[in-house]
Amino acid sequence: TFSVKYAVRNGFGMASDPATLTIRVNAPPQAADDAAASQAERVKVVRNDVDSDGTIDAATVDLDPATDGRQTTFVHDGVGTARVDGDGVVTFTPEKGIVGPVRIAYTVNDNDGATSNTAHLDIQVQPSCFLPAGYSIRNSNKCTQSGGGCLLATLKSSTPICAKGYGGSPRVSESATCNKEAASFSGITGCSAQCEYHRWSEWSKCCTVGTRTRTRAVAVRPQKGGARCPPSVERASCDTCAVDGGYGPWGKWGACSATCGAGVQHRTRRCDAPAPRHMGTGCEVL
Repeated sequence: TFSVKYAVRNGFGMASDPATLTIRVNAPPQAADDAAASQAERVKVVRNDVDSDGTIDAATVDLDPATDGRQTTFVHDGVGTARVDGDGVVTFTPEKGIVGPVRIAYTVNDNDGATSNTAHLDIQVQPSCFLPAGYSIRNSNKCTQSGGGCLLATLKSSTPICAKGYGGSPRVSESATCNKEAASFSGITGCSAQCEYHRWSEWSKCCTVGTRTRTRAVAVRPQKGGARCPPSVERASCDTCAVDGGYGPWGKWGACSATCGAGVQHRTRRCDAPAPRHMGTGCEVL
């Protein structure tokens, strides 16, 4: 806060009583990074954000700082959807089969409307727990750091079936432990597991008339009769090199501009053999 005393004079040189001008400079809030590990996590991202001269307004969390206006929902294409409520609690729901790190950017305002720096919520998405019929989750926290899965117990039925997407006729036990590959339950035998992939990588660069590639890693390997994994490499034709333009053949001569004596005829040709592409230079003017 800054204060300045001042007075004014009229045209006759008479001064006013002294007055004080007070200027308050608002410091923006400071947002701090957050982290979580879960399949579908709720995190109050404003819990560790601070404002040195005011308060954090939790209802102003913006999940897409690069877009004008406050965005309460942000869709990460092919990865999942993040949503924030009025209390600054962010919920991230991953797409089916997504496993691994996800980063969500956000900003928040203080009670004076100043916007914070951009902070990030880093979520380590764990494999979903495929729960065979007849079992319930006893404790899912013990497995999140050792491969992602659930500690299963409490046999509810004498004839449990395999998890969704898996075939076979499993034998049962009353305590099945952590799964290591999202579908491999120790203590539950006989279930087959189908191949599952992580999401595709970015396309490789291409600077010739040829192919570009992208890859994906196996998330769950087939087990006990599961179908073989399809190819993990995809190829597509591409041509992204700069191509300079070239002239095609001349066209026919046009009519003469004079019916008698000296005149002028014109003919043209196009810059299409080849046409310039991908920032290539055009044809020289003749």
